[in-house]
Amino acid sequence: MNRAAAELIQARALSAISELSAIAAMPVDWVADETLKQVRRSVGDTIWQIDREILARLYNEFPEMNDLKDMDLSRFDSLFRK
Repeated sequence: MNRAAAELIQARALSAISELSAIAAMPVDWVADETLKQVRRSVGDTIWQIDREILARLYNEFPEMNDLKDMDLSRFDSLFRK
């Protein structure tokens, strides 16, 4: 994969994460609480998959593209465990 393709994939993956995050941030009164809980879980799982299955592969090949590489994000792992 070349750098230009990696940058396009990264931009679209990050855009997808942003859109999914907006779903999770919807006001509770829009949908039943249990439904919202299930949707938020699915959103979190999907964001995790985008991060691990798409972005991690890009960053493995192009580590300089990862602007979070020096941050310890392990404290967020529990948010996405089933």
